[in-house]
Amino acid sequence: MTLPPSVERLSIMLSLVAVILATLPRYLVGEHNERLILIVLAAFALAVVSAVQWYQLSSAHRRRLPGLLGRFGACVVVGIVVMSGWQFLARDGIDMAIALSQGATLGLLLYVLGLWLRKKPAQ
Repeated sequence: MTLPPSVERLSIMLSLVAVILATLPRYLVGEHNERLILIVLAAFALAVVSAVQWYQLSSAHRRRLPGLLGRFGACVVVGIVVMSGWQFLARDGIDMAIALSQGATLGLLLYVLGLWLRKKPAQ
């Protein structure tokens, strides 16, 4: 069974690529080179699948993508602020590599939950 292409699915895949890229500083600082290579390969594979999905979308759906990615960006900003505040309270300081990684992940979760809650029932 194949699913038809959807702009929401594409925006989630592109958002996941952004979250993967946001974790790279954490792996660079920690000198986890093997994990870094694997995560870059995963981001590349997901980017290729996203490109295929992009070409399958209609032009009307493609026009909706910037708005969805803008909403994801807002969710990431909220996630970074929340995680920075959490770190400040828990550790008495903020590690920006960790705040970026965890904030982007929280932003992705908020974004996907927002899409899920806005999803209209099938008619």
